[in-house]
Amino acid sequence: MDISKTAVHAGLRKELKQLSNYQCDKIGDYDEFKRELRKIEAEIKESVAASKPCMPAIQVEIKEQNILFKTCTSTFSSIV
Repeated sequence: MDISKTAVHAGLRKELKQLSNYQCDKIGDYDEFKRELRKIEAEIKESVAASKPCMPAIQVEIKEQNILFKTCTSTFSSIV
């Protein structure tokens, strides 16, 4: 196994490292390995760009949140 390829693979982010384990073992050429890494990085960027932001299913106003918090606190206090 090529030392430079091993060093590059060891320094990758966890997600990219996990996704490229097979390529690191399979590909012997350093330049070809780098090309495969770039392809994987591009796929990761595409999937991140395509994901939607997380939105709450229920919109709760601040007044309602305060009431719920007080209710939970008093219930918890009575239990303890």
